[in-house]
Amino acid sequence: MRELLSIRQREIIPRLAGATFGDAKAHDDGLLTASWRLGDGATLDLSANLSSADIARQAPQTPGTPIWGGEASEHLPPWSVFWRIGG
Repeated sequence: MRELLSIRQREIIPRLAGATFGDAKAHDDGLLTASWRLGDGATLDLSANLSSADIARQAPQTPGTPIWGGEASEHLPPWSVFWRIGG
């Protein structure tokens, strides 16, 4: 939990002023994707597999730096979460 709070403090909070919500999609297979445009113009992207089975990614991974969950492969493992900041 401390590591996640540290990432939030370091990577997200300094960019919140002027941030806007982009979009979110919940797919029938358990895949959840969401994005936000941060105040400095960067994009914060979420990909989460909220199911007990592997899920193929719906779209190519966006450019950027992983900040939680590592690099997502072509298939997201069960109950996994991936955050990236790009732009």
